[in-house]
Amino acid sequence: MSGRRAIAGLGLVLLCCAGCRGGGAGAGAARTRYNEALAKLEAKAWEEAQQGFLKARDEAGQDPELRFRAACDLGLAYARPAEEAAGAKPDQALELLRQSAAWLRDAVRLRPDDLEARQDLELVLRRTQLLADQLNKGQNSLAARLDRLIDDLRGLRDRVRALIGRLEEAGAKTEPTAFGRDFDELATAVRVLQSEAGVVVDLAGDELGLLERKAEGERTDEDRMRMVQLKRLDQHLGRGRSAIVDVRHDLRGLDADGAHRRAQAALDALKRAREQLEGPVAILGRLAGDEAMLATHAGALAAIRTGAAKAQGGPAAAPRWLSPADLGERQADVRERTGEIAELFA
Repeated sequence: MSGRRAIAGLGLVLLCCAGCRGGGAGAGAARTRYNEALAKLEAKAWEEAQQGFLKARDEAGQDPELRFRAACDLGLAYARPAEEAAGAKPDQALELLRQSAAWLRDAVRLRPDDLEARQDLELVLRRTQLLADQLNKGQNSLAARLDRLIDDLRGLRDRVRALIGRLEEAGAKTEPTAFGRDFDELATAVRVLQSEAGVVVDLAGDELGLLERKAEGERTDEDRMRMVQLKRLDQHLGRGRSAIVDVRHDLRGLDADGAHRRAQAALDALKRAREQLEGPVAILGRLAGDEAMLATHAGALAAIRTGAAKAQGGPAAAPRWLSPADLGERQADVRERTGEIAELFA
């Protein structure tokens, strides 16, 4: 193929799509659609170009040349708008680059021996990793994003607790459907948390990929330690993300108690993920704070059960979410985290 399409703003030069222009004129509806998509690409009508190339690829049938070219140009149709978004909307640019890489992988799958397609994929992956690395700093760092996600999830859990309280006040005769609007609002809030958790997962994966792509001899001790941190973070973050999804399912099913348990499980998992990015002393501080809160709740439950709380003007009954089972699960989590930190001191 001849020629190159340069993307100066991203520092990319995509090769494999450059010789596609005019490649299929008059060769059928799919190739006509492909050429129309090329015109949209040149006009910077990115979404229309993407849709056109996708339809051309889907309709290519037994035309391997068209399938390959459409995959290449889909990579370009996502990489070019990423160039425009990189400055003002880096998160959006990162997502576009990921989609570009996905289509270039498809092109490489169709022609594993095509050097230009492989070079294009390498360039886009490199830019994806560099942009992810830039986002992993300051307010957009993994640690900062995790802190915000934990705070937001803690707030959602407390809102679920408040809903449980309102359900108890309404009495057993009141069906949860009477609080349908409350459940819907919480479920909508969970969707936002799901999205942010996905961003954190992607950023962690991009950073890990950047380190794994380094030759072993080029990795510093700091690189190797960071890789261990990111791998452990990914395990806990995966559990937390899955639990967040379950929270939404429970809320959709009008199961407030289940949503609370899942939210607490998600919160515990995200805390474990966050601790992978901290030193031992900072982790111990977090553990001490969680243990103190646990002791406060255990004391409150004991006072309610013995009647001491009522005698002092406190509640006569514990809320449903404050139970021995709940306290036991939270204590088990603190114990596991304590064991993990002990390994660092060994």
